[in-house]
Amino acid sequence: MPVSRNIGASARLKPYPPPTSSPRADRWWIRLYLDQLDTTKAHLDSLLSNTSDNLRLLSELSTSFKSVDAQTSAFREQCQGLISAQKQSTRLSDDINENLRYYDYLEPITRRLNAPGAGSMVRSKDFSDMLRNLDESIDYMESHVRYRSP
Repeated sequence: MPVSRNIGASARLKPYPPPTSSPRADRWWIRLYLDQLDTTKAHLDSLLSNTSDNLRLLSELSTSFKSVDAQTSAFREQCQGLISAQKQSTRLSDDINENLRYYDYLEPITRRLNAPGAGSMVRSKDFSDMLRNLDESIDYMESHVRYRSP
């Protein structure tokens, strides 16, 4: 007999009638009852099999989820480490640029002072700005001796 997917009315067992006076009728009722039991057992076995398959799939999904969660956590930690390293590198770069600012004045001042007509530059406003920048650079270099090359 085919297995019924609906456990409703078709899977319910019909009550076994009390014994009749005819052995042939009794065998018919017993056979009918046994067929119904077989159909119900097959249906319940199918449900049990489907439930076992679903539990196995859920277990696999849970294992996969745990793996993805662990990989995501490791990736997040690596990203946080990279962001921290990037911030440190940016701070270092900014500090270097700030420190180099005082050293960058030397070359343009040397070029301007060695250029032809440098004597007339002494009377210009640019010259006083240049001297102020040079004084700031010298003050900075004197207060940060460790930045000088050996």
